[in-house]
Amino acid sequence: MRITAICAQTERKRQDHLGWVDWFNNRRLLGIIGNILPAEAEQNFHARHDVLDMVA
Repeated sequence: MRITAICAQTERKRQDHLGWVDWFNNRRLLGIIGNILPAEAEQNFHARHDVLDMVA
């Protein structure tokens, strides 16, 4: 019984941690780059570089 409770607690902590990592990497607004999502910043980055590659 005790090991089952420890495993359940560990799994909850793991899920909480993964949720925070997901928020940090994908959903928080980054003030230093204009309060946009990291995914949006990455899309903008690739769009700029794709245009530069076509020009070059």
